[in-house]
Amino acid sequence: MKNVKPKISLQNDKNNSTEQKLMRFHTLNLNPIYFDLIKNKEKTLEGRLNDEKRQNFNVGDTITFYKEPEKIETINAIILNKYLYKNFEEMANNLDKKDLGFANSTKEEMIKVYRTIYSKKNEDKYGVVIFKIKVI
Repeated sequence: MKNVKPKISLQNDKNNSTEQKLMRFHTLNLNPIYFDLIKNKEKTLEGRLNDEKRQNFNVGDTITFYKEPEKIETINAIILNKYLYKNFEEMANNLDKKDLGFANSTKEEMIKVYRTIYSKKNEDKYGVVIFKIKVI
């Protein structure tokens, strides 16, 4: 993971006290199809395994997406929310496939795409994380 100097922001908690929150910067590579959907604001959810790398992503953090294969073009997005699921089936049953970039696919086709990227073994080990993102 490529780290950029973190920013510190001040946020109010429920008790109206002020606390410091460290905002982190992360990088992820994306297939050109999904990169363009995010760029055009048609894809607002990004799904990954909830492995050690992604467990460090939090609401308020920034993700820089790199368009594969050249990895020259980038998009920055802020994480608005984070959802955890046991597996890709549970994810598919609970989220709008259009927001995940699969408007013209069945749930089964969508799951198959994720499973060409991630093994079932790792899916079972880590579970799935979904980031609700907004391009900035």
